[in-house]
Amino acid sequence: MRFINLILILVVCSKLLGQMTPYFLTTIYFKDAIGNVDSIEMGFDTSANDISNPNFGETLNLSPFKEVFDVRAVNYFEYYNTTPPIRPLSLFSGRIVGSMEKYANAECFAPALIIFFIRAKYQPITISVKSVSIFQKIDCPGHNTWNFFSPDRTYHFIEPAAWAATPGVRFECLKDSLYTLFLDSSHRPPIEKSYLLKYEVDGKGIDSIFGVCFVSDQAFIQCDSTFVGLDEKNIIREFELFPNPSRDFVHLKIQDFNQLSNLEIFDQNGELISRYSLTNQNELQIDSQKIPPGVYYARLNSRNGSTVKKFIKI
Repeated sequence: MRFINLILILVVCSKLLGQMTPYFLTTIYFKDAIGNVDSIEMGFDTSANDISNPNFGETLNLSPFKEVFDVRAVNYFEYYNTTPPIRPLSLFSGRIVGSMEKYANAECFAPALIIFFIRAKYQPITISVKSVSIFQKIDCPGHNTWNFFSPDRTYHFIEPAAWAATPGVRFECLKDSLYTLFLDSSHRPPIEKSYLLKYEVDGKGIDSIFGVCFVSDQAFIQCDSTFVGLDEKNIIREFELFPNPSRDFVHLKIQDFNQLSNLEIFDQNGELISRYSLTNQNELQIDSQKIPPGVYYARLNSRNGSTVKKFIKI
């Protein structure tokens, strides 16, 4: 018995000793329009590779994506060098650690690209970073280098001077704020070539899951906090739904109705129930008599984005 216990202790110790902490590690937070959250620790190390790094705490997650909200990560080069079903893509949840190269004769590191694939029934989603200042650890001292997210895989052909000439491309340099965006094809400008994954979703079979890429690049000398796409400050945030709960009618009142598009009603499964056109009006009466009791979501869409509120039909 003592011998068996000793073996178990040695096995546990070997696993603990084999667990390595990457040189760079931070957390990326994701949130959908109705408050569901997910997060992934993102790391880089010179000893990591672009496929799988269990010694750095990566855990493969090849199960179907959750129907409502789920975020997985994959290394950029594996995504573009994999042709299913020859070799399945290595999808990670919880933590992903990418490879990193050190520049010769300089305290600079060049980390690989990482793609986050996001299944989000309720959009838009917001992305935030635990600490922006930690990115200085992988940049060259004294150099104004940049890090950003982009759902467009043509980003690496765009230099800062060309940003104004390509307004259809969405990306945002990292700063202490949220990056708000839609990932589905209906909101994608024609110029974009999005990251796309065909994968199984619980209860839905094979479905399209869109991604956003994290980039850290020393190739360019400047990064103003430029954000082309959804302007978070212009997204409509204030509207009222009353009474809530409701029995017969729900009243919508909007404080700022500039550039409104429509109001959409979704059930708890994310299915579109009805759509109402909104043109220069700040009040609307919704007939809820024809829908069964339950939880519903009202999504108010404008030219610059959307916001969602929950209401209950009794």
